[in-house]
Order: sequence, then C-alpha cells, then structure tokens
Amino acid sequence: MTEHDEREERRRRSIELLNQIQRRADEVLAENADVLAEFEKVTREFCIGQAENRTFARRPQLGFKLVCEGDPPARIAVRPNWSRHRKQVLFDHINVELMIERKLNAEGATTVDRGFGLAFNRGIPQGTLWAGYCPDGAERMVGTIRGFLADPAAVFARSADNCCICGRRLTDDTSRTRGIGPECIQTIRFFPVLWDSPTSLLDRMPVRAPAARSTQEEVQG
Repeated sequence: MTEHDEREERRRRSIELLNQIQRRADEVLAENADVLAEFEKVTREFCIGQAENRTFARRPQLGFKLVCEGDPPARIAVRPNWSRHRKQVLFDHINVELMIERKLNAEGATTVDRGFGLAFNRGIPQGTLWAGYCPDGAERMVGTIRGFLADPAAVFARSADNCCICGRRLTDDTSRTRGIGPECIQTIRFFPVLWDSPTSLLDRMPVRAPAARSTQEEVQG
C-alpha cells in the first residue's frame, strides 16, 4: 500500500467513525424527544423572561450553563439565537452546546472544545458533531438535561466556582453552594421548572428511555 493509499484509508475510517457517532447521537435524540421538548420549552420561557421585553443593539447575554457529570470536565451552554441583521433575539431557535475542557500539557494548561451541538428550530432538535467531538457527547448532554428537569437546584449546585447564569466568579459560601450569584438569583423566577410543581417534570411526562448516566472576570458574590 502506498503512502497515498494509507492516507486515504485513514480518511475513510475517520469518516466512517464520525458517521457512526452521528447516527448514535441521532438515536439518542430520538429516544429522548419528550425530554428535549420539555427542556426547550423551559429554556425558551426563561430566556424570554430574562429579556424582559427589552430591545438590544447587540447580542445580549441570555441563557445559562450547566455542569455535566463525568470526565473530561464539560458544561452545556444554552442560549437563544441572534439575528444580527434584525438586531433581534430569536427565542424560537435555542442552541445548546457541549463545551469540553481538555488538558494541553502536564503543567495544567487547558482549552475548551465544542464537542456536540443541539439546535432547536421552532421546537425541533437537530444534533451536530464538531471538531472537538467526544463519542458520548449526545449522551452526556441528554443526561445533564434529564438531571436538570428532575432536580434543577442540584444541577445548578454543581458549579461552585462560576455563576450558572452570568459566568461570573462566585465568592461567598451561599452563592457557591447554589451555583448562582446574588444578582442572578433574581432571574430564577423565570424558571417554572423550579417552582411550578414540587414533583419532577420527568414524573409528569412520558419517558421513552432511562436516564443516561463570562468573558468578563467580574466578581459576584
């Protein structure tokens, strides 16, 4: 086999692997369609509440981040899309990104890769693998979403260093315990999932599959 043939074979295998991962991701999304639909609804209501009928000249900081369980360390970032042309927040288009933290060297330097993306277009989810993919990206994302719908306070509390809403560093014990700073805690009223019912949303909806396993460094606390 020539060097060219070897390169082509590696390329073929890489494409085949990516296709397999994408097919599995599509299966995970289909199996959890009810859960994803509920999450999209909760997220949209929260972002609309955050915006409070304001107009924006540039993309606002709306949405939130949730820490995933497992390794490597990861978060899902949730936010509505933005139309630069119309200067308008598109609440019917919600983006969810799996951000994976990776070590660069033995000294502890890290980088963050986008591993898996989920876009809701008028409630319809579509998953996409990115260059920094991880084979279980869809499972980790859906598992975090399920955990959030079942016990949102517990998932918020996974983030002891940064606020899940604005990303600012948390400094006082109360904020670090709940994962949300004293200013952003006021926005929790826009999360019906937290106060609508003492029963988990997952207990009130048909479930098709079992659960899977800021740029500004301001101080809030």
